[in-house]
Amino acid sequence: MSEMNHLSPQENDARTQALIACVLMITGLFTGIFWLVGGIWAWIARGDARGTRFDGHYRNLLKVFVWGSVWTLVGTVLAMVFVGWLVLLVVWVWAAWRLTRSLLRLVNGRPYDDF
Repeated sequence: MSEMNHLSPQENDARTQALIACVLMITGLFTGIFWLVGGIWAWIARGDARGTRFDGHYRNLLKVFVWGSVWTLVGTVLAMVFVGWLVLLVVWVWAAWRLTRSLLRLVNGRPYDDF
């Protein structure tokens, strides 16, 4: 938590915008529409995060948004056969894991890439 005491105004704003996008996308895992809103939010706000410790969160959010959307579309098309449901389940679990990890690291003021 002490890391958050040393945030510049730009980093604080980048963190806040990433938190909003992340929460919207997590909500979107259950509602659908918020997935799109969160992805667009991250896409628009990512420029302000360049050069901050939170830049990796935006890369993660956009990666999850793009790949999650593509594989959800593939899974939906294949849902007529069993494999489509399996694809949808795997995509949902993968997205939930990546978004939850990002959310926890954002709350603690840590970069996404910091292992």
